[in-house]
Amino acid sequence: MCDIHVKDNIDSKLTELGIRAPAAEEYQADIFGKNIGSSRQPGLIDSSNPAEFDTKMESLKEEWKKRHPQGGRFLMYFNKYKADEIT
Repeated sequence: MCDIHVKDNIDSKLTELGIRAPAAEEYQADIFGKNIGSSRQPGLIDSSNPAEFDTKMESLKEEWKKRHPQGGRFLMYFNKYKADEIT
């Protein structure tokens, strides 16, 4: 699946769960990274190998759960349906 479809699917799931900006933007930045001026803040998609992805994902789990009341549900969705597409 292309990046645009993955982003659209994740955006749709965040909306379905009632996760709106700014929390939704934080989840998206954690996954896809973001540009801040001329610097890049890397996301999960920027992992160079599966081990690096797993390490980054592990460091985000608790933060994702705490960020929004539906964060735990988004984490389960992401791990089940999207993590393998991005790894």
